[in-house]
Amino acid sequence: GIIEKDVLPELFTEPFEAKRLVAEFGTEKGMEEIKVFFLSRAARNDKIIKKLIALDVPKGFVDFHKKGVAFFKSLNYQYQSISEADKDPVKALIALNNLQDTYLQSQYILSDLAGMIKKLDIDIESKEFKSFILQLYDPTL
Repeated sequence: GIIEKDVLPELFTEPFEAKRLVAEFGTEKGMEEIKVFFLSRAARNDKIIKKLIALDVPKGFVDFHKKGVAFFKSLNYQYQSISEADKDPVKALIALNNLQDTYLQSQYILSDLAGMIKKLDIDIESKEFKSFILQLYDPTL
């Protein structure tokens, strides 16, 4: 599924790997590693974004869905900017500076999901809700 297969495994380790790579910023070897790492993450996010856009979203979760897509688009923009550090180092440094805040946004998105379920008094046993959640977690997707 989108979450367990595409998002969770790397989202938890990415900040640590990014920090390690940033320490090499400015060296020839480091710049190449940064480019490869962040381009691969951008390519992965392109796939995640396409999967998220294709989801059947229950009407109560449209805003949550939009926030999720916007989160990955923002992350993708930053990854692209960082991967092009050799062409525009200032843009890359700004993106690096914003990266931690973007990672933290994922916590707010998940918190929003929990709040929406409670606020909308969503029946988590409903077919529509289960279908949406299965699309996110189904390992066959």
